[in-house]
Amino acid sequence: MKAVSISAPHVDVGGVSDTVFAIAALLGHSFEPRIPRLSDRKLYAFEPNSSYRCLPPLFGHRLDARLIVAHADEIGKVVRALADKVVTRPLILKKMSAYRQRNGLATALREIGRIERTLFTLRLV
Repeated sequence: MKAVSISAPHVDVGGVSDTVFAIAALLGHSFEPRIPRLSDRKLYAFEPNSSYRCLPPLFGHRLDARLIVAHADEIGKVVRALADKVVTRPLILKKMSAYRQRNGLATALREIGRIERTLFTLRLV
């Protein structure tokens, strides 16, 4: 039986999280969820919100590039483990979503996911 290759997974509201956006992008997938009330979603950038003149109300907190760089090795290990099927995506997503702000790896993945979600939102708009 031939395996099916999925290049752009689509999900409903329950599957939309910053971590899912990050994992999908890091594995080379285009994640295309249906996002209700797109107007309620925030955009994220590395620059201060004030850099965007009349747009600051659309932006959430400023992204932390240092956090992503600090956890790059760990992120690489997670992505390799997922790509090599050492661990399953649901297991990693469950573990990462169980952590809140205290886990650096989970927070770094959420930052990457916010980048990807912002890019997705901008393409959608």
